[in-house]
Amino acid sequence: MRQKLLETQEKKSDDQDEKVMEARRLVQVSVHPDTGTIIPTIFRPPGLFVVGAPLVVGTLMPHRGVISAFIPQILFQSYNVGFTVMNSNLSVKTQQSLSQNPLYLSGSALYVACVGTLPIYFANRLNLSGPITQNFIHRILPPPLFALLGALNVFLVRSFEMSGGIQVMDGAGNVVGVSPEAGKKAVKETALSRAFLCGVTALTPSLVRRSPHMLHNPGIFTIIKLLIGALTFGIMTPISFGLFPQQGKINRDDLEAELKEKTSDSELFYHRGL
Repeated sequence: MRQKLLETQEKKSDDQDEKVMEARRLVQVSVHPDTGTIIPTIFRPPGLFVVGAPLVVGTLMPHRGVISAFIPQILFQSYNVGFTVMNSNLSVKTQQSLSQNPLYLSGSALYVACVGTLPIYFANRLNLSGPITQNFIHRILPPPLFALLGALNVFLVRSFEMSGGIQVMDGAGNVVGVSPEAGKKAVKETALSRAFLCGVTALTPSLVRRSPHMLHNPGIFTIIKLLIGALTFGIMTPISFGLFPQQGKINRDDLEAELKEKTSDSELFYHRGL
């Protein structure tokens, strides 16, 4: 109903109508711009915090065993894969079928989760249980590792956009063609935003220092760190989405030669995705 309202009212001169503005906001977060299909609630931007925050808390816990570290990683990375797929660029039909292959997506989530569990595995395998090693694994390593995992997740799931390309449009909204260069730019920008989200989320708890009275209550200190991680994830989610515009731009000179001949516009546009 709200989408129909938007379509029938947006041609009117009064763009400030409250109902139309509300409908536009709802459509932007619930309808995929390439396919027009409804995005499942848990994979919409607000769902990333609701579902992702508890999962990221599980990955930030100070795990000792490989299995206990792997389970929250596979859950978090599986959700990230689903979110990336549902919010990726689906402007090319052949790309859409490849990027949604269940076996490939499952393998991507498994691979990223295994990479995230490697530090615990090697620490246990080599019997590295000293305070320096534990401090490195639980305080120093998580921020860059989580940033790497966030970017890797996006690159794996959306790799077909870089090879197969995505649609680019001129200023009037006319499709000029399919550009791998635009696909590379869209995936790179999204990977950077996801790395920023995951890296800062892991960094904030590691900066929290244990006060003297918390030395006698290590459990409370851990809970505070995890709550800070969840809060940071919630704050950084909209910030990471805003690092790059959803309607990305690419210079005509950066496009493939065959596309340059089809338009005289200096800039072309594409859907970046989340």
